[in-house]
Amino acid sequence: MEPIKELSRHTLAVDVTNEDGTADLPSKITWRIDAINGSQTTEIMADTEYIPTEPSFNLVIPAALNRVTTGQDVERRRVTVIADGLASDEYTYYIKRLKGLS
Repeated sequence: MEPIKELSRHTLAVDVTNEDGTADLPSKITWRIDAINGSQTTEIMADTEYIPTEPSFNLVIPAALNRVTTGQDVERRRVTVIADGLASDEYTYYIKRLKGLS
């Protein structure tokens, strides 16, 4: 996966399925974002509830949340999604630091 540029909005496509693999609409989801640096985890966005209207939907991560916090050239982010009573999953993406930002 190619890193996104720092301070860019990122869209994550989520498909919720039940144990049979059939698309299923959860009553709500909870999602969070963490920066991962080796064995250290830094919370970027606390648990946030979202009520989807379809089993497949997009979560939009605002540009302001995509700022490198570790000082490294590339930072790994983990998005954890829990679909109430149906499933859970983790998504990973990377942010490339813009050298001109302090």
